[in-house]
Amino acid sequence: MNKDVQKFDQLSAESPSGNVNLRFELKRLMDRIDSIEHGKERVAAAQKCIEMADKLGDTDQRLWARWELVWAYEFGDDPGKRLPICAEFMAIYQENPRAFPKVAVVHIAQMAFNSAAAVSQVPKEQCDKLLDEVLALVKSCGKGMQMLASYATQYAIEIGNRKMAEEYLHQTIHLRRDILSECEACDKARQARLLLMLDHFDEALAAMEKLLAQGLSCREEPWLTLSVFVEKLLAMGQVQQARRFAKKIFAHGISQPHDLPVAGALLMMEGALREHRWADVNLLERCW
Repeated sequence: MNKDVQKFDQLSAESPSGNVNLRFELKRLMDRIDSIEHGKERVAAAQKCIEMADKLGDTDQRLWARWELVWAYEFGDDPGKRLPICAEFMAIYQENPRAFPKVAVVHIAQMAFNSAAAVSQVPKEQCDKLLDEVLALVKSCGKGMQMLASYATQYAIEIGNRKMAEEYLHQTIHLRRDILSECEACDKARQARLLLMLDHFDEALAAMEKLLAQGLSCREEPWLTLSVFVEKLLAMGQVQQARRFAKKIFAHGISQPHDLPVAGALLMMEGALREHRWADVNLLERCW
């Protein structure tokens, strides 16, 4: 466990009313949290920040601590847990709207909507209401519409509203990127996936080819989207095109938990070609 997290545990036990010391320890942990590698330790550190900030009742710090935990979940390969933290963040912010930069609030609100839309237990009416609220925030901020449009496209596809999906997809592709857009590799890859989901196969393939030609990449892309294309192409019987994309994934390698869908696509490709020279008994083990 990180030394600063251990220090807070000791401080809480020895001096629960020591607000001066508590504020100092919170500042020190918040200053150092960026140096902690994403994973369980960073999540634990952010959770401790929330615990300290809540004890102090400091609105600014309560928001910043939750901001850190949202991103710790996002990059710690556990984004499904961010929804309740986003909800807590928005509730605290609404009590004091001047306590946090609005552009950052829009980002949290977008993530809350995207998380809610992905959870089947969240009613459609609640998602619709949340989308309206985020749209109002985006309008007042003047930033974030391109990113929100991509989330709304995905949501519209999932609820079966083709007209809404096409309208938001048009905005996703044609609106100018801004400070709240995803990295360019993620952005272009998402557009290709959305086109594919809406059965615009030729446009989707062209978007994927353009992304590859530009050489854009990040931690997850274009490998994740390539795996989606491999599965789709195999289902369509276009084995050689699928093989070309699969080779790019294989060359990139499998090393992180978020690579599991990518590994699945490679195994599907191996099964389709029955080329045992691609067989790797450690393939899935490398995803853990």
